Amino acid sequence: MPPESSCQAAGYAALIEHFGIQGIAPWHQSSVCNGAAKWIDRSASGIVETYPAQYWPGDDPCDHLEFALKYDGTDLALLAKILPAIGAESVARWVQDTPQGKYTRRIWYLFELLTGQRLPLADMTAGNYVDLLERDEYFVLDTPTQVRRQRVNDNLLGNGDFCPVVRRTAAITAFIGRDLSARSREIMSGHPPELLKRAMGYLYTKETKSSFEIEHIKPDALRTERFVALLHLATHDDLCETQRLVEALFAFIEQTVETELVEELSFLASYDRTKRAMQEVVDLPDRDLDRFVRVCLQNQGKLSEAKRDSTFRALKDDEVAQLERCVSDGYGSAGSGDSGKR
Repeated sequence: MPPESSCQAAGYAALIEHFGIQGIAPWHQSSVCNGAAKWIDRSASGIVETYPAQYWPGDDPCDHLEFALKYDGTDLALLAKILPAIGAESVARWVQDTPQGKYTRRIWYLFELLTGQRLPLADMTAGNYVDLLERDEYFVLDTPTQVRRQRVNDNLLGNGDFCPVVRRTAAITAFIGRDLSARSREIMSGHPPELLKRAMGYLYTKETKSSFEIEHIKPDALRTERFVALLHLATHDDLCETQRLVEALFAFIEQTVETELVEELSFLASYDRTKRAMQEVVDLPDRDLDRFVRVCLQNQGKLSEAKRDSTFRALKDDEVAQLERCVSDGYGSAGSGDSGKR
């Protein structure tokens, strides 16, 4: 990598420095270096890329803005700060120089979209329409809005007030390739609807408890019930950040499908088998059956002496032994994993 003294910030990095913009770091930052070959430094926080001297865009902020859209990507949060800082007069003058250019028209449209100001420019009357975002780089609308003024296809996922921009990263592409919807259908196909309903109820309640714990809230039963109902209705269209949230969401879904759903369905199927076997030994209320199973799973397959004395004193020794054997047979290895912590 060339020495920093021979390099100058370009694109978003130059504009952030020039206008003193605080609080937003682009995922891709660029610099242009004398006599340098192209160089890419990747890290968890993003990409820093250096370019040879011939890539230098010039000193005009609008030239750096065009460079940013070409090489740094489309960052609406940054553009919402940069475009007003450049100003309508400078942007309009720059657009007039090359009004047919693909990036010129994108910048023109984004300026009016993000600032709400209409530039003193006449509508375009000729030329092909260009996509606002490249389809192979971003997730976009299948059917964009054609904007005649700049002859731009607005394929953003939102509008000027709220618009997530999600890049097609390798991680997201890999998650899509796994087809978690098909995997979840495969997992659920071997279980009856009633068991699936119970599993979903447990997972929603578990998510509700986790959410309240994060917020340090101790909800009553009604509040918990309402939150679970909202989870049933919720979609994930409210993501306003970039692809990192989407990647995290995919990871959570994968964990739910491959781990939590599988474990819960297995637990419930084992419970139903165990319950039927226990009912053939002795007739106990469902509440006591639940408690017996839970205690055994928490105590290496055995009923603790304390619970025997406090709750199950009426059971004979051979009945306790048979019930413990039902739990052991029903769950394979009683007390293993987290099943007893429900």
